[in-house]
Amino acid sequence: MEITTKTIILAVVSVIIIAMILSGVFYLLKNSKQIITNNNSNPLARLGVVSNSPTPTVSSESDSLPATNNQTTQISANTKTYQGRNFTLKYPQKWGILTCSDSENLEFDPYHSNDLKNYVCDRAVKPITILVGNGDLNCLGETVKIGNNTVIRSKTETANWLKNRWCVNKNGISLDITNRINSQSIIGTGKDDFFSEIETIIKSL
Repeated sequence: MEITTKTIILAVVSVIIIAMILSGVFYLLKNSKQIITNNNSNPLARLGVVSNSPTPTVSSESDSLPATNNQTTQISANTKTYQGRNFTLKYPQKWGILTCSDSENLEFDPYHSNDLKNYVCDRAVKPITILVGNGDLNCLGETVKIGNNTVIRSKTETANWLKNRWCVNKNGISLDITNRINSQSIIGTGKDDFFSEIETIIKSL
């Protein structure tokens, strides 16, 4: 039985096609394994990257604030102090703080005490955010006195969430403070309203 040229060509082509299919399957399996490994190693990868650069000072303290407006404001015995540029504030010991590596902004986590330093911030991930800027803020709302600070306070409510906001101008620095409340565990929100705790923090400025 003679082997024709046509049969030889057909056999060679078949071998090439089978080799290409096997190579493709091997490549896909290898890449899918790498993707799964990368996703499991860092679940926050899509939110930002933590780098190692110097951060403002955060320290624990146990003291009370001086009198403001002829009233003594007692901060909880267990507080931590955050030292920013031209301002200092005290916040509860049980809260965690998030500082940004690409700005002076910071966030508070009232539910966990773990700190996250030098986070590359591209969106809010905690329920309480402080945007730090230069100059004065022009905010809408009622003007109130909190401690020694003149504050513009407002509340925005929609079908899905509630936002309390405080605008403070202090020593040439502007602080835009928001607390976002939502019961659906949306990122950047919390299920509880921390209105009174935030006003106590503002008193400590």
